[in-house]
Amino acid sequence: GVATNAVAETLEGLAQAMFTGFWEENLAAIEVIHGKRKAGNWPAVLKFAAVVRDAMSHGGTIHMFHSVQPVAHFGLNYDASMNGRKIIHNDLTCADIFFLMLEVDAAF
Repeated sequence: GVATNAVAETLEGLAQAMFTGFWEENLAAIEVIHGKRKAGNWPAVLKFAAVVRDAMSHGGTIHMFHSVQPVAHFGLNYDASMNGRKIIHNDLTCADIFFLMLEVDAAF
């Protein structure tokens, strides 16, 4: 047979939905502890996760306003000049997204 990315892309789609739901459900608690995102007081993992969450709502591609500071985690670096870069499947696997959820959970 011919190998495809269908299984990986399906799992990553599920991970995207899980992470987005997790993020939205916990955003208020994050803001109680660390303040609003715009204040810039979030730990690095939360800043990175916010960029990933934003990417998930834009088809898995980076979508950063120029006012958002560059972020780094998992050896990955993102900034607004990378807008349009597909990160889901290319940079982050479903396992990475699950681990990111665990790290976010530990940060608040």
